[in-house]
Amino acid sequence: MGNGILTSAISGLNVNAQRVAASADNIANSSTPDCKRVEIQAKTLSVQQTSTTQYSAGGVLATVRTSTDLGPGFGAFNNSVDFGTEFASLITAENAYNAGVKVVQVGAEMAQNLMDVKA
Repeated sequence: MGNGILTSAISGLNVNAQRVAASADNIANSSTPDCKRVEIQAKTLSVQQTSTTQYSAGGVLATVRTSTDLGPGFGAFNNSVDFGTEFASLITAENAYNAGVKVVQVGAEMAQNLMDVKA
């Protein structure tokens, strides 16, 4: 039970940390000629359920996508980086990361409660 919670939550934390890193790179490289925006997309990892009495948790997998050039006038040097998009991505990743942290905290509390019951 606890292991599945942590596995799913940590995979989500990793994806959102990668999203923040990609946005930071995009912003840092925004004045680089012909810079292409990098985006991290999440893909659900479905786990085949092999038991009728116990659920097997999945997780999230990050995939990297590079945007094609969006045309002239979009960015300082004809690149595909838009600060509004990057800051929206940062806010979304921050909120998702905070939710993942809360899941880890709840999982730890559940594990502690289980240990207290067994003691």
